[in-house]
Amino acid sequence: MKSKIKLFLTTCLLAVAFAFPVTTVHADTDTQQILEEYYEEFENEYASFDQTFEEFTSNYYNQPLNSTISEEDQLRDYLNTVNEYYIRKEAEQLSKDPPLWSFNIGNALENITFEKVPTYHKYDLMNIVQPGDIIFERKRAGITPVFLHHVMIVEGIYEETHLINGKPETFNYIRTIEATDYSPILETKAGGVVYGVLDDERFDYTDSTILRVPEATTAQRKAAISFMHGQLGKPYDVLPFDILTKNRLSSRKDWYCSILVWAAYMNATPDGRIDELTDNNDLNFQGIDLEADKWLIDPAITPNDIFRSPKVEKINPFFVNYKDYAENIRWSNAGNPIDGEDFIFSRGSNAYTLRNDYHFIATDKNNGRPYASTRLTFGRNHSGTIVVEFDMFTRFLLTDEARAKFSDRNIPLIPETIEDHDVPNYVMNWINTYTQCSLEIVYSKDISTDNNHLRYNPSFTKITKKKHPVNPYQINQVVHTPPAFTQQRFDYTENLSIYDKYEMTRPNPFNADVSYNRTSLSWYYFYNNYHALIKLENGTYRSASYLRIHGSFTNAASARNGYGFNHDFTMTDEAKAIYGNYFYHIGVNQSVDYVIDWLNQYTKEKTLIVYSNNIDNDLKKLNNGTATVRKAVNDQGKFVYCIL
Repeated sequence: MKSKIKLFLTTCLLAVAFAFPVTTVHADTDTQQILEEYYEEFENEYASFDQTFEEFTSNYYNQPLNSTISEEDQLRDYLNTVNEYYIRKEAEQLSKDPPLWSFNIGNALENITFEKVPTYHKYDLMNIVQPGDIIFERKRAGITPVFLHHVMIVEGIYEETHLINGKPETFNYIRTIEATDYSPILETKAGGVVYGVLDDERFDYTDSTILRVPEATTAQRKAAISFMHGQLGKPYDVLPFDILTKNRLSSRKDWYCSILVWAAYMNATPDGRIDELTDNNDLNFQGIDLEADKWLIDPAITPNDIFRSPKVEKINPFFVNYKDYAENIRWSNAGNPIDGEDFIFSRGSNAYTLRNDYHFIATDKNNGRPYASTRLTFGRNHSGTIVVEFDMFTRFLLTDEARAKFSDRNIPLIPETIEDHDVPNYVMNWINTYTQCSLEIVYSKDISTDNNHLRYNPSFTKITKKKHPVNPYQINQVVHTPPAFTQQRFDYTENLSIYDKYEMTRPNPFNADVSYNRTSLSWYYFYNNYHALIKLENGTYRSASYLRIHGSFTNAASARNGYGFNHDFTMTDEAKAIYGNYFYHIGVNQSVDYVIDWLNQYTKEKTLIVYSNNIDNDLKKLNNGTATVRKAVNDQGKFVYCIL
């Protein structure tokens, strides 16, 4: 079993960092595995980390062997040395960045100050950020000691008037409460627990992430903010000697950033009370412990703890209703598939392609008309104009908001901060937010049929999650549900043989009683003395050796459905209303029973399959009332509908 100690070099407190060992390695832990894990941690943690994995491991194995210490200690010392080097390097780089005025606007509302009006154009922070949200700042420069990460809580969004350069300005802004050592004017404004401002500039400057605590109730979030309020004005804890106790009491004399945020949620209860005394191991504890679940083992609470906590979720800063459109969709950013991926793109290209029976389906929000494609163009052309289209005939119309927000041709549609693995979802969310189409990714083996069901038969069709036919996960698929009348499951073809691969050159090779093509044409042919029997509105009967359903690309399903050579069914008003714009084959991928059910529901005639070895004579008997239709054993020994 393996255990480690938090990389204190990645926390708020540089001075304290070196007082603790970096890692503890047990003898039964595989050294190579530990090196792999720490390499990944260093690579993710430090922008200045520039070693390849080969260099990282080679440096360890090629260092002089110290026979006086164990292999565990030697590995620990090596990781500690690497850690110290890069945290110092990172700290030196960050210390060169001047702090922002928004880090600290004061600790009392009557004297908060602004250097300029906060800006909210790039992100949608005003609509996305909520009171009680936690803001994690990856790159944070302070005075002394140097911060590498920082966390704070959003108090709320406010409209206020303040003097800026001697002129009153009224504006909306996001206000935070945070513990910081930054004091812009040391003589008049101290650090400590203060108010701050979150805007686009700060969000970019510090490489921020919005974290939300989904299990917290509204009252609980308010209680956490209230606890933070009560600590305003207290000094910053430069050397937190009480970290071993994880002191969360409101009587604490000073705070550092992450312990304050942690304490606020630890003390907040779902009903809005503040409970500082109940231990988190007590069954009566109702707070929320934001420390990562022993992600690394040490007594302090760090910003990384909160960032990695299973109790928080990351919130996208660009879209209010951010949705995961690409769940279970494998991607490749190489512009071509590397290992059979589904979603193919490249940061240098405007082309996005789907493979493996996946398709984009865009639905016009104005008229509900769907369009399908495996290729999408999204980006700016050479003149800087935004282009979103399937092809030159299928273009997505932009919203007025998109035209205004992205009018500057220098604004990238996909910001550099969007990591490659987020690109598929970002593109989908952008299109669904800023165009007049809604876009989905669906799996379909027969996209023509599925798209036409969506287009012409929306009452019975939807896009929904359904198990992938091969892989063990759910994926969007087009589901066409038969109309309610087909649920009767009336068996028109009981005891009849069916051939469902009809071709003109091979119409009925197995001498079936009924022959049709299940996947294309909606023509149904009857053999072996079987016939379609049609009862008209006036009670008289006709027969035919075939039925034709004219729902096609040129004829609506509610028009000209017929039987025999020159007879048409009389469609009901309900059929005309529901299927007036449905131009695809009603019978595609459906059974014979389904089609006859459909005819009996939406025509004024009644249709049945009957057996007769002399249909003309039997029709005369039916029409003069000397015969009836009922089930019986025919001369082929089958129990079917006969004219008797």
